[in-house]
Formats: sequence, C-alpha cells, structure tokens
Amino acid sequence: MSWSDFIDRVFLGTIKADLIWGGVDLSGALDMVPGLKDPSTRERFLHSLNKINATFGTVNELLRAAGKFDLIGDLDYIAKYKMGTPRPETRLLSLDGRDDNIDIRSWIFRREGSHNFDHVEACVTPSELPAHPKYRWMKQQHVRSLDRHVEWHVFMIKGKVKCVFYVMPMDEVGLREVHGVERDEYSYRSVWLRTKGWDLATMNTFARRSNGQLVHRSGGTRASLEQADAEMRKFAEGTLAELIRLEKRWFKGQLSIETFCRMDLGIMQDESGQLRYFVHGIRRGSFIEMFPSEVEDGIFQYLSNEILKALRG
Repeated sequence: MSWSDFIDRVFLGTIKADLIWGGVDLSGALDMVPGLKDPSTRERFLHSLNKINATFGTVNELLRAAGKFDLIGDLDYIAKYKMGTPRPETRLLSLDGRDDNIDIRSWIFRREGSHNFDHVEACVTPSELPAHPKYRWMKQQHVRSLDRHVEWHVFMIKGKVKCVFYVMPMDEVGLREVHGVERDEYSYRSVWLRTKGWDLATMNTFARRSNGQLVHRSGGTRASLEQADAEMRKFAEGTLAELIRLEKRWFKGQLSIETFCRMDLGIMQDESGQLRYFVHGIRRGSFIEMFPSEVEDGIFQYLSNEILKALRG
C-alpha cells in the first residue's frame, strides 16, 4: 500500500486493525512523510488516526514519548523520589550561541522526535546544530560507563521482565566513533543472558580493583547470580510501574507500555560513588528493535510467542 493510499484510508476511517502501526512510526518526524508535509493535513491525519484503538498505543501517548524531554522528566522524578537512583542530567539546549562555551566532551546532544540514534550528536558546537520548528534539542550528561559496559536491553511484557539482552562492549566486537574514538557504527551486538551477570555489590567491588569488564555471561555463585537477577527485575519492574502510574495522568485506557516495551538500562555512579542502574531509554509501540538476526533463534521465538500471548489476552 502506498503512503497516499494509506493516508486516504485513515481519513475515510476504513482502517481499523492494529496493523496500521506497522506503517507509522510516531517516534519520528512525520513532516518528512510524503503527503504529510502540510501542517493542516498532518493534524487531520493524526486526529483521524487517534480514533483507532490500537494495542500498541494511542497517537497521543506515542507523540508525547517522541517529545522525549517530558518523558525524561518523568524518569528523573521516578529515579529521585521513588527508586533512589542516579540519572544523567538533562537540560534544554540553546542553539543561539549561549551554550557554545560548554564542555562538549561532557555532554551528548539529542533532539526530540528522533528514532534510535538519529539526531544524536557529540563533539559539535550547539550553534551548528540544525533547528527544527517543532522538536527541541537537549544536552544530556555523557555517561562514560556506557562506553565501557554499554547496556542491557530488558524486554518487558505486562509489566514483567521476560528477556534480557546484554549489548557487549563495542571494543570487543569492533569499534565505533564515540567521543573521538574510531569505531564501526554497526559493530555492536547483543547476547542473551539467562541472568544479568554479577550483582551490584560485586560490580562495585570489582570496579575499585580493575578497569576490566564488569559483566560476564558466566561465573559467580548461584546465590550471587540470583541476587543479580532479582536486582535488575526489581529496578526495571518498579520503574515501569511508576512510569505507567505517571502516564495514566495524561491518557485514558491501556498504555502500550503496559503490554510490551523495551527498557534500556545502564550503570552509573551515584553521589557516593556506588554503581547503580539507570534507565537509558524506553522503546514503545511496534517499532521496538528486537535484533532477530543477532540472537539465538530459540530465544527470539520464545520472546515472540510471549508477545503474541500478551496481545491475545
């Protein structure tokens, strides 16, 4: 189906199925879609789309998430007042030159309405960034532990952790350009973990002794592995429950993240120097990357079956 046919059917109200989300990524800039560049047409399209009760989220929920800055504020509140965990500092970025004197190696610049790593910049002068009429640029504290340990992709169904992929450090599988380091953009990969690896206490002890990698697929006692798994589940599920509670203030009905989401977790130091979890990002809707070509077939099939069971009821 062409975009023009799809848009016409949305206006006519002849598309009813949740499958529409396979063709619309509301986390991106719709003003680049052929047929939706006109603001009034785009508003009509979103209004018509919002009448469809889709499993993967209403238009308003996904559009607010695409804005990012408000969602980051929710995660900051949850971390500070509910979980007692650290968060990277995030502020709106000025493109008129007032922020040109900041230490650009300590911040990453991110734009709202971006998909995945699109519109994420490092080591550039803010006034050189292209302005957008709708979406704002933000400056976010660069968490250097992400370069060293990267992150966990935690897949959650109906509020519970179902599967965890650990994204291996890029220097083990290739290199990518991160803050002046030559690296291959597509070289990182995910590995499925039956458990998260070491618990936080062990990681903190090891971090004080060595600059080596803190996450391993094997090793540790059964008790420590169970502790590690319980820590991650408590943090991820607790954070998601609080986020759902906050977003219910804005939207009626069921949120997409209540059915399925991917929560990306990293580790960073709190004010006392202890490593703690933090949420690096939340992916929602039907455009959640699951890396089927990079994980074991059995694990991808398991996750897919769990999603189907959740959607069926």
